[in-house]
Amino acid sequence: MYKICWPVGSGRNAITPNQMTVQLPFLTALCFCLAVALQAQQITLRGRVSIHNSRYHAGNIEYVAGACASAPFTTPVSTDEDGSFQLEFVGLDINTEVQITIEKAGLEVVNASELQRVIIGQKTPLRVYLAPKGQLARAQTELYYAGKKAFYARRDAMLARLRASEAERKAAIAELEESLGQQIASRLEAEEHFKSRIKELEKRLPALALELAAANLDFASEAYRKAY
Repeated sequence: MYKICWPVGSGRNAITPNQMTVQLPFLTALCFCLAVALQAQQITLRGRVSIHNSRYHAGNIEYVAGACASAPFTTPVSTDEDGSFQLEFVGLDINTEVQITIEKAGLEVVNASELQRVIIGQKTPLRVYLAPKGQLARAQTELYYAGKKAFYARRDAMLARLRASEAERKAAIAELEESLGQQIASRLEAEEHFKSRIKELEKRLPALALELAAANLDFASEAYRKAY
């Protein structure tokens, strides 16, 4: 028969039978506490992946199967037929922020900024939107030039009103005063204020175009979809 031999010996550093009797219960309790702590810190993050604006364009939400979901401190998983996935985190505290990565050949993440700092343990499933690669950039470019065209058309229409009859000019100035929140003394002052306002809006247009291109209308309100 085999015997378990403890490293008991002689000399100053030897472990005595009495010391072993004290250490064994302590080690057992320590291992138990570690096991309970690790089990208690297992946190699940659920999410679902769909094609960006699929219901808005085609009438139904298209969920993405076979996309790879990954994050630090967890094992990567693939989305199921309903586009759902869940990542199991072990050893992290609840409400810890992690970066989630979603990958699928030929597709890119639209709301990537929302995946940079995801709080694990949140009750609401994480929504991830994918689009064919390059589609987001094309949509942004189209929205940018459409917005720029609209700004110039508005500018030309307002300038024409300011240079029209006295009654039309006064009406246009009154609208600008209300819009800008300040008094306007003359037509020339009105034109300068309005041109300056258009330039400010034009500077913000690239960011606005990106925001609109990334907006998912599948989950937006009816009022937002109409405004869009």
